[in-house]
Amino acid sequence: MKSKIGNRLLIAAVLATTAPLVLTSTTAFAQQGQTKEEKEASKEAREKAKEARKAAVEVRQDSRQQQAAAAAQQRQAQAESNQAQRQQQQAARNEQAQANARARSQERDQQRQQAANQAARQDDRAARQQQQAARNEQAQATARARVQEREQQRQQATNQAARQDDRAARQQAQVANQAARQGDRSERQARRLDRAEQARLIATQQQRVSQYRTWQQSQRTTAQRAATLIQSQNRRAQYAYIQDYNNRLWQQQQRYATMSFNYNSDPYFYSAPSYRYQRDGRYYTINQYGANVLQQAVNDGYGEGWRAGRADRQDGWRADYRSSYVYQNASYGFNGYYGDRNEYSYYFRQGFRRGYEDGYYGRQQYGTYRNGNYSIIGTVLNTILSLQSYNRY
Repeated sequence: MKSKIGNRLLIAAVLATTAPLVLTSTTAFAQQGQTKEEKEASKEAREKAKEARKAAVEVRQDSRQQQAAAAAQQRQAQAESNQAQRQQQQAARNEQAQANARARSQERDQQRQQAANQAARQDDRAARQQQQAARNEQAQATARARVQEREQQRQQATNQAARQDDRAARQQAQVANQAARQGDRSERQARRLDRAEQARLIATQQQRVSQYRTWQQSQRTTAQRAATLIQSQNRRAQYAYIQDYNNRLWQQQQRYATMSFNYNSDPYFYSAPSYRYQRDGRYYTINQYGANVLQQAVNDGYGEGWRAGRADRQDGWRADYRSSYVYQNASYGFNGYYGDRNEYSYYFRQGFRRGYEDGYYGRQQYGTYRNGNYSIIGTVLNTILSLQSYNRY
């Protein structure tokens, strides 16, 4: 196709070049008297020139058509190339979108897997924590059971010791009273209070008993508050001791409240004073039975102080006997019938302080412990009471 077009273009160019020459020469001959043949030749030349121009026009038209077809083909090829490129780009975008979708799907799968793994780990951790909590609870229950068992054992031992103490104290008081009655019977018969003084003493004591019973009832609430406070401080040994003290005290008070008592036949109320002692700068007189009560107060105070001090030491608590409820209550062993409660409490606290120090520091400086019985040393007891013989009659 391209070679034919080239040939036509070459022929047209030759004709276009030679036609003017022929026309010029024909015109010249015509001016000089041309012949018929020459005229024909000139005419033929003009026709050829015309055909040449026509051929040139056709060639130019063919060239333009070829160029237009080539351009159309080029445009079509470019359009097809662009479409193919767009299709490739779309395919690439589709493939990329699919790849992104797969990536997102994989990421979601990974996230779900991670969430599932995390949930599994949390479940496993929760299960281990529950197991640990169950083990801890079991251990705590076992520890509480051991503590309760030890407290019960201590309670039983303390109760037994308290019963022994109470029995020993009563025996000592009975022995002392019996000895006093037997040894000084004739003297007491000669040294009796007159009836008027005896009546005043009995009336005073009856009033004291009534006041003491009222005070007893108020102490129940105070004792419970003290026990609750000690329990909140996690002082287990001291709490066990306070509970034991309250139980023993209430049992003792119930026995005293139900006992029958005859003021007129009791030697405490008709015996004349045989001792005097000094306290807070004043002198007081007392008979043998009253002296026995004060001695009992000191001994009972020593025993309770020893138990309280030992409990604080076991709990690792600071030494502070004054803050003890038992020190403040100071009524164990007092039945209300002999003397004033404040007087009894004063000497109970004297013994308690010394017993607390011995129990807290694990020593026997002021007293002894033998066969379940606490007793203060005689010289210490004499120093505390400072009794002096007294005979007014």
